[in-house]
Amino acid sequence: MTDIPRQDPHSPAQGGGSKALPKHSLLVDEYAMPASLRWQALVDAMERTRGGTFVHLPLFVLIGWLSGIAESHRAFFFGNVALMAVTALMRVVFTRYARGATGSDAGLERTRRFTWAFTGLYLLSGAHWGALAAAVSYWPSLESARIPIWLVCTGIAAAGTIILGLLQAVRIGYPAAVLLPPMCASLFNPSEGS
Repeated sequence: MTDIPRQDPHSPAQGGGSKALPKHSLLVDEYAMPASLRWQALVDAMERTRGGTFVHLPLFVLIGWLSGIAESHRAFFFGNVALMAVTALMRVVFTRYARGATGSDAGLERTRRFTWAFTGLYLLSGAHWGALAAAVSYWPSLESARIPIWLVCTGIAAAGTIILGLLQAVRIGYPAAVLLPPMCASLFNPSEGS
């Protein structure tokens, strides 16, 4: 018995008329991968985001200092600094634990739990920036930080989606977590600049 090569019905040679891949082949189904490949994808994702873990806190401190909210809204500023520091610490601890807990022979269920925990921690940073953007859009006393925080939100929504676009939850959830809260705040409290 001979192997018959798989034919693509969408190719021009088979009468499909288009060189584009079918839509379903462009979506990555991470649950269809074997556990070892899922584990490697998680390790790669943790490696890709390692540098970005520590960007959020200094960026917010710089924005707070330059916009003046560090002096005018001390509780708001230091509360968010503490939340960003705790989030960064949780990501570092999780990454170390995940690397030491298992290797490429990890079971499917354990890899799935680690992937969801990583995704949740990653989305937490985005949701925090989204909440910050909503706060500066809603309260007039925080107006001085609105433009810089909106610019950061736009940048991290794009960068986070590109860096981890192979994880479906991040590709869809990260821009939503970052951009939906400020958009809703702008809709509920329209102002001149929104």
